[in-house]
Amino acid sequence: MNQEFYHELGHVVLHIGNQRQMTDSFRRYKESKANHFMYHACVPTFMI
Repeated sequence: MNQEFYHELGHVVLHIGNQRQMTDSFRRYKESKANHFMYHACVPTFMI
């Protein structure tokens, strides 16, 4: 559940624009950036 939240938050924080007007490769790039944000945001604070 936290992973989904942080993934979507990554879209809000990092991206602008309409996905329907983007190329597939750019859409995949944005998904990977949102996943990268999610991985960093889900790290427990005691591990930092």
